[in-house]
Amino acid sequence: MPSPTPSEKLRIETRTEPEQANGGAVGAEMPAFEDRFVRELPADPSEVNAPRQVRGACFSWVTPTRVRAPRLLAYSREVAHELGLSQATLTGEAFVEALAGNRVLPGMRPYAACYGGHQFGHWAGQLGDGRAITLGEIVTTKDE
Repeated sequence: MPSPTPSEKLRIETRTEPEQANGGAVGAEMPAFEDRFVRELPADPSEVNAPRQVRGACFSWVTPTRVRAPRLLAYSREVAHELGLSQATLTGEAFVEALAGNRVLPGMRPYAACYGGHQFGHWAGQLGDGRAITLGEIVTTKDE
């Protein structure tokens, strides 16, 4: 099998959603989401969604909270190009709903990562997850 060309290497695996699933943008391609982080690292065995110490795990499973009437405010054209995402995909209802956490697309496995660190010059231990929920991963054909 011949090696892929540089332009083929930039293209990520995509799938076409039916019209009703992508907000009416016929033929809009949805990215293929990966779940490497959650496949390769230990998960919190508890499904309790409450502040607590999580031991022996790198993340906890979460269910995103739905928001009303999400809309896309801005995006990076350069990053979209690197990920192989078209403007039609980015602005389509299905993708905006997914970015808002209202819809979990195939391959997305939302989680909150555990972390610890220093505060005020002292080790503070586990601090929780101060970031937004990770909704999913997109991996390019360059394996990035």
